[in-house]
Amino acid sequence: MKSGLPCWLIALFICPWMFALAQTPMPDDLGVDIAKVLDPAARAALQQVQQKRATVLDYKCHTENVSSREGVVIVSHSEEAFKRPVCYRGEMTRPRSDVSGMPEQVTLAVSDGNTEWLQNTVKTTTGSLLIQAISKVDLERLRREAPQSAKKLDRELGGTLLRSIGMAGAVLDVSKVKVVREDQDAWVFFGGTMEVSIGKKDGLPREVSITEKEGQTRCTVSALRVNTGVEADCFQFTPVPKKLVEDLTERIVQQEQEETVRKQYGFVGTDKLVIAGKVVDATTRAPVIGIPLMVEGFHRGERYDQTVREITTNPEGVFSLSVTSGSMVQLQWAQSNTTKFLIDSEWKQQHWLPFQEGSLSKSKTDVVIPVKLRPTVVLRGQALNPQKQGLACAFVYTGNEREAICADEDGVFTLNNAPADKDYDLFVVSYNRDFSTVARLKAGTTATSITLAPTRTYEGIAKNSDGQPAKQLSLNWSLEFNAPSQFSLQESMGEIITDDAGKFNLRNMYPQGKYHVSWDSTGLDNDIYDYEDTKVDLASIPEGKPVQLDVKVYSHKLSGRVVDENEQPIAGAKVTATDMDSHLVHRIGGEIYQGIQTDADGCFSAKHLASGEIPLRISAPGRKAKNFTTRTDDAGFLATLMPSDGKGPQLSIAVKDELGRPVPDAKIALNSITNLHGEMSTTTSTQCVVTNAEGVAAFSFDGQRTNPRMRSYVVCDAPGYNYAFRTVRQGEDAEIEMKLEKEEQKKWRGRITDEEGKALPQAKVIVDSIYNEKISARNCSGMASDQRFSYTCDTEGRFSLDRFNTTDTLQYTVKADGYLSEENTYGWSFVANGTPPEEKTSVLVRGVKLHGKIVLPDGSPAPGSWTVYATHANDSGTLVPEGKTGAFEMTVRKGMDCKLAASAATTETLKWLCLKQTPVKMETGKEPEATITVEPGIPVSGKFVFPQFFPMEKVPRIYLGANRVNATEEQRSFSTTIESENFDKPWTLYLPEGTFGLNYYMEEYGSGKVEKKVTVEKNKPLEPLSVEVKVQTN
Repeated sequence: MKSGLPCWLIALFICPWMFALAQTPMPDDLGVDIAKVLDPAARAALQQVQQKRATVLDYKCHTENVSSREGVVIVSHSEEAFKRPVCYRGEMTRPRSDVSGMPEQVTLAVSDGNTEWLQNTVKTTTGSLLIQAISKVDLERLRREAPQSAKKLDRELGGTLLRSIGMAGAVLDVSKVKVVREDQDAWVFFGGTMEVSIGKKDGLPREVSITEKEGQTRCTVSALRVNTGVEADCFQFTPVPKKLVEDLTERIVQQEQEETVRKQYGFVGTDKLVIAGKVVDATTRAPVIGIPLMVEGFHRGERYDQTVREITTNPEGVFSLSVTSGSMVQLQWAQSNTTKFLIDSEWKQQHWLPFQEGSLSKSKTDVVIPVKLRPTVVLRGQALNPQKQGLACAFVYTGNEREAICADEDGVFTLNNAPADKDYDLFVVSYNRDFSTVARLKAGTTATSITLAPTRTYEGIAKNSDGQPAKQLSLNWSLEFNAPSQFSLQESMGEIITDDAGKFNLRNMYPQGKYHVSWDSTGLDNDIYDYEDTKVDLASIPEGKPVQLDVKVYSHKLSGRVVDENEQPIAGAKVTATDMDSHLVHRIGGEIYQGIQTDADGCFSAKHLASGEIPLRISAPGRKAKNFTTRTDDAGFLATLMPSDGKGPQLSIAVKDELGRPVPDAKIALNSITNLHGEMSTTTSTQCVVTNAEGVAAFSFDGQRTNPRMRSYVVCDAPGYNYAFRTVRQGEDAEIEMKLEKEEQKKWRGRITDEEGKALPQAKVIVDSIYNEKISARNCSGMASDQRFSYTCDTEGRFSLDRFNTTDTLQYTVKADGYLSEENTYGWSFVANGTPPEEKTSVLVRGVKLHGKIVLPDGSPAPGSWTVYATHANDSGTLVPEGKTGAFEMTVRKGMDCKLAASAATTETLKWLCLKQTPVKMETGKEPEATITVEPGIPVSGKFVFPQFFPMEKVPRIYLGANRVNATEEQRSFSTTIESENFDKPWTLYLPEGTFGLNYYMEEYGSGKVEKKVTVEKNKPLEPLSVEVKVQTN
């Protein structure tokens, strides 16, 4: 018989209040080992049950539940009536279907008449185990004994009184409980799909309503009582050991009938398509058996639908699923501690979405998904208290991507995917959080016992930069281990709010733990605070001393005036803060980062600033831009801008060491990158000068225009110092200062090997992005190929990234002839325990050489320059710019069929279009060959129509694009660039046949679109188009 969702179980799962207690004793012994019950109140309650003084609940409910499966709508009617002891077990299992994977759930409640303990044990469809314990709060007592919490609950409408079990596939999702109405009779709470009415005067539940996607289940419950045993000002979570779960169920009678059929999107429906393929090891190319994938299906129509399920590969590494036509489907990695698989975290950052397909119109059965796996072993361990006794229901955490492992009643646990290649941390905490520790284990450990230490309660205080209490701050604490993993304490401690004296309490903290804490204001009434974070090492806090947080207060105001050499005001000057990393500007005052314009009197002001010195850049038309530094509370700041000298814009750079002394003979390179008509199409330029005896270097931009699509940055190379970087603005007068740091002995080191661990001498390491937080975030990102730093490995495959600050974060690419390149990140935020490894090893996978050419429809070589790339299930391959003959070579993955595409890399090739990807079949022992055919585009011409006062001198170019309407798998977007000197001339955009919508974009002046669609057909010339340009200013 098919089973619906029992209403009594829904009520217990979502709203675990204690039922009214009748006085009829139960004659049966429960068969529970009371000695294994750790909580004294729960033990006393069980003793009452076994002494036949247990209470019985009476309950009656009518359920009308509508659900769907395989496109069939099922309406379930049930009537249930039962008597049950106060210690009970409820069990529900729903067959796994294409709609969603429902979990198996076991519920246990123990009550002593004042407090109810509820334990939910949930198994997902893959067997993953989660345990969530819930204890309800007495609302009346909360308002009586903890008015501060009650006030916050009423003010923010967001007290977290119920908790959801966080897992994909759960139909009942209760994540927040909020006060939404307060009338004479009841408070109404809701969360996700649940609504509860609570009597104001007695705090008793009046009604529970669960609304689902396909229908509604409504339960009316009378005489329920709210838990009265909760500690003031906190929410109590007290689970009991799994040993208590015994079979005491009485099943209900349920009837079902099928009524109708309707089309569902996602994974149900009648017109199904198939997505199938295999998952292979990125290193060995072997099939990966039994690895889980999370599947999400979407449809955007009249309403938004989403369906989630989990699939696994079969013994051949193959997966397959059915989806409805028109669905959007994506696959993600489903990391779990119950499997043997451990995905390389750095690789996963680049490949977190291995498959994505929008508006699916036909089946795909050749999907190949590579995955980079780390070697693992099975770890069996035991969690012990300080007396070396097993800790029942202890939780073991490996990182923030995976759920906790729950130990059994003896504290024994199993980790199926413990790392075998690197040392790692485990965070272990007892079920009541009285004991915890962070254990460091050696790679490949298969057995261990971990002794936990008592946790501690800490008092804390937050003070602002004026020395006053920082009140009403919302704090979020996370324990750091297995960097960059963090374990948030939000669930166990709830939201922590500083009181009016800035004080707060931290319960159940690991005394040796290193914590990350962030805070933010709780509303507009204390907007003098902003989001900040810091690190706290509890081991460094002296006994009896509070934890102190130093909080910036954003109460300062900067006022100033910009004048010329005759002290006359300069109207329209732009004042910009240049250093975002100093966090001196509140987020609601962030306009100074975009630039503040001076008024007619040359005045400006900036509010919501923190105490400190803020670097400013001030510019004005016809004036030399200049950098200044001033206090954020300066009320009389004065800046003087000198006129340009007629020689064109000049950039002056003063280089100084850490003591402020000038550094002569330093090599300064000004690098510029200009995007032509796409991210892969750029031009570059480099100017080099050497600092003079005063440590100053100068660049001239005579004849050059300001170009918002040109990125420029300065690199300083002085022997004995680390490289220094600084972003600059192209084509404007400016005076800047660069400070150098002595070259460090510590260096980022690494080694390059093949799949078998053999060194790859002469492999190349190419640094293409440097993030230097001491100067400016993302200040040297995406260098052009001829401007990158290149290093060559020695005979043992080792390299050293010299003269980079070890506080930098570097992004680099590793290359070797005949191998697939690999992108890596190296920086302090990516190393464990704040200590970089001796060397970082990158493993390159041997590929196969692919020979190809780009041709015109008649077979002749395509003219100009192109960018060619290979795709593997939406995974971009190696980029290869080429030209002249149209021939190219690139290294691709062995044994994996791929597809090639090409895009124009220069303006002369824009008239040719690559509309379809070229499939490439891989054969063992052969180097594949491929031919990409490009087709002539159809010219569409037009002119811009500008408003009367268009700022022509401030807009260097306009980007014109065309998006194909109702595109599926063919190329959808096309674009061209019109330079300012050609604004008054006709432009031409080359398109294939189809219907398009046109749009344009201008830096700082907004974007727009042409309302009328354009239909393009061969041999049907179009009349020239008129595109009306509208200016949008910030």
